[in-house]
Amino acid sequence: SSPFLFISSSIAAISSSVVALGIKSWEIAEVLTKKIQTFRKTMPLIQNLKEPAIKERHWTTLKSTLGTENFDPYSDSFTLKTIFDMKFNEYADDIATIAMIAKKEFEVEQGLDEINGRWADLHFEITQHKSTNSNSNQVNYKAVNTDVIFETIEQDQTVLSGMKATLSSMKATKYFIAFDQQPITKLEQNLTKVLELLDFLLTVQRQWIYLESIFNGSETIRKQIPNEASEFNKVNTKWREVMEYLRRDTTTAMKGAQETDILKKLHEMNEKLEEIQKVLEKYLEKKRMAFPRFYFLSNDDLLEIIGKQKDPKCVLPHLKKMFHAIDKLRFETVQNADGKNQTVATMMTSPEGEEVKLETQVPIKDDVERWLDSIEKEMRHTVNNQLNRCRIEVMKANLQQKMAILNGDQFPGQCFITASQIKWTADCEK
Repeated sequence: SSPFLFISSSIAAISSSVVALGIKSWEIAEVLTKKIQTFRKTMPLIQNLKEPAIKERHWTTLKSTLGTENFDPYSDSFTLKTIFDMKFNEYADDIATIAMIAKKEFEVEQGLDEINGRWADLHFEITQHKSTNSNSNQVNYKAVNTDVIFETIEQDQTVLSGMKATLSSMKATKYFIAFDQQPITKLEQNLTKVLELLDFLLTVQRQWIYLESIFNGSETIRKQIPNEASEFNKVNTKWREVMEYLRRDTTTAMKGAQETDILKKLHEMNEKLEEIQKVLEKYLEKKRMAFPRFYFLSNDDLLEIIGKQKDPKCVLPHLKKMFHAIDKLRFETVQNADGKNQTVATMMTSPEGEEVKLETQVPIKDDVERWLDSIEKEMRHTVNNQLNRCRIEVMKANLQQKMAILNGDQFPGQCFITASQIKWTADCEK
């Protein structure tokens, strides 16, 4: 643009000189002034002709508009004299329109190059997944920070839509040259593929992480639903293959989306994981039917209990959800009839700290729902017997004796209150 600024300043200087010399009334001054004014009007035209975005196809359109082929815009012979001699100024508006079209097309091409350049180096961020199976030597991976790719897709799709809108608006001009929109369409399709891949990748990943913690974290569950454990192992192998491919330095997000086998594998894994999930739900439902208080627990809590059922203390954090008035259970190790060590439940403690010894020790063996059911039955049995004994003592006791029973903590507080109400009712009826 500097040559045009120089010419413009030169014209202004010449005009000022003509005025300063006081020769405006001379004929030569009038001719010179007209030429200067004409040349000044020609400056925007020259600026448009020097538009860097104008390509061969645009020059062809311009030649057709002028009705001549007798100039070469890239030749040294294409001078200002040529422009004036061929009366380019008569087609100034047409040239301005063609230059505008060329400039906007160039902006579209630059935008495409920028987007392609960005995706040429954009990878999925893959990091190592901490497995719940500490005995496994296999390394698993997962995708993280996927928001970056989502945001880039959204941004670039907006840019591409703007490009298409720009090109569509230019079609209304008679000088519009059919612009090859295939690169835009192809890029849009590729971005859609990346989005589809990412959606499926995250869907499968969520299910895989959830089930991986179950099947690799609990040998109990693997043994109780072995078919699903085997199917999960197959999915796990496929997942590892997909992650190994996506974490390569040579695999960009765009390249990964072009790999049809990857998307096919993810579809298959998603279907298989959904099937495993349904079987797992049925498995948990059976557990809840065997011990209905499990309905008070979430799936995650129940799975934690089942997975660690060999350790009875794993139940303690969830006791208050299942038994409103039991805060803790006491476990002790005793010798059974065979002389072997056996863990048993011996006492239950309320949230207020009141302890009630179970009249019959409950062996902690078999599945967790079985011994929890045994504890529930023994709880009822113990409280029932305590209430009967307390009722007998209270019915025959006077006030001082009742106070002695209360202060002596011979019976649970609720049993004493209930027995006292029974005695009061009986006394009222006499």
